[in-house]
Amino acid sequence: ECDGSRVKNPRHRAVVVAAGRGTGLTVKDMTAGVVYTFEGTVYYTSGGKSYKNGILLPAVQPHPHAPFEIAIPAHGVVHWRPYAEFLEMLERKLNEKGFAFNPRVYGATSIEVSYAAEGLMDGYIDIRKILFDLYDIDSPRLPKVYDIAAPSVIARYAGMHVMNGYGSELDYSVEDVQSPVSLIAVR
Repeated sequence: ECDGSRVKNPRHRAVVVAAGRGTGLTVKDMTAGVVYTFEGTVYYTSGGKSYKNGILLPAVQPHPHAPFEIAIPAHGVVHWRPYAEFLEMLERKLNEKGFAFNPRVYGATSIEVSYAAEGLMDGYIDIRKILFDLYDIDSPRLPKVYDIAAPSVIARYAGMHVMNGYGSELDYSVEDVQSPVSLIAVR
């Protein structure tokens, strides 16, 4: 599948592939993932480890008091008050723990999660689906199962905590690849 197909800058698009064995699989059951960016970078898993262009991704921990850089998608919610309140609350909580808050948006979920797995950011949070469900709003711009399956395996093998927007396992069925999802991946 092509992730970021709605993104204007082609550098922020990727082809994603995830694989697992068995039937009735969910995203958490995936054991292999590949994210190939249109820039030519390849993130992938092999033998329970994550790689970028053939180089093992180290399990990097964030430094206390360093800026906490995190990808937080804003498509469709930039000026929406509930989302702004969520971001303000997140910033307040991080500041209480001594972190500076530096949100970033690149455009494709698979690339943003792969960047976090590489250690370029401390995490990825997308809970728009939860907020949209809460306010009974339908949006075609939410990440789908096919957007998160491969990068979630890469992030997990890089030592990240990967969960749905409620903090539970990724139990999204891979048979319904068009289903909108929420995702949190943090170190």
